[in-house]
Amino acid sequence: AARVVSPPAAASANVTYLFQTLPGEAGRYEIWATHPGVGSGAVQDTFELMGFRVDPEVASVGAVEATAYAGSLALENLGDVPLTGFTVVATNRPAGLGSTFDAPPQTLGALQRSQLNCRLTPTNAAAAGAVVLRINTQEGASRDVRLNVRVEPLRPRLVALPASLEAGMVVGGQTMVEWDVVNLGGRDSGPV
Repeated sequence: AARVVSPPAAASANVTYLFQTLPGEAGRYEIWATHPGVGSGAVQDTFELMGFRVDPEVASVGAVEATAYAGSLALENLGDVPLTGFTVVATNRPAGLGSTFDAPPQTLGALQRSQLNCRLTPTNAAAAGAVVLRINTQEGASRDVRLNVRVEPLRPRLVALPASLEAGMVVGGQTMVEWDVVNLGGRDSGPV
């Protein structure tokens, strides 16, 4: 797809233009300049934009204390230039939150997709917080992924569903109501 721009020329006829990328734009670009009103010209220079997308870029993660949470991120090369040498670093990680990653792809070909598997293990309930995963390539492309980690303590947490009940009853009669009690905690409750 072509993008035509008409930057103003200085009195000396010199033109300066700051190329602004569009969201999700990457690939090989050919550029040329010509006089106004001329629709095409010979390629005068080329450049490459490297870029990739990560899905999700922000996620909320619920983990149970002392139990590994496994998840995955989708990686997509947005351009027609292969990306190589992926690295992943967890920054801003709360104390007590371990993180491991499967080996990221060595190469992500033109417009190719891949998956990055990760595991988070909170050693205690205080390990909750935001983790930023910085994903880099050898070519210099970089993306940050924010994981908001919530840690369920290793104790029972009984919850009634629904949270409230409402029913009518005739004087002298009976009315049956039902509800469930579920354990949303990280440890068995024992007999209820």
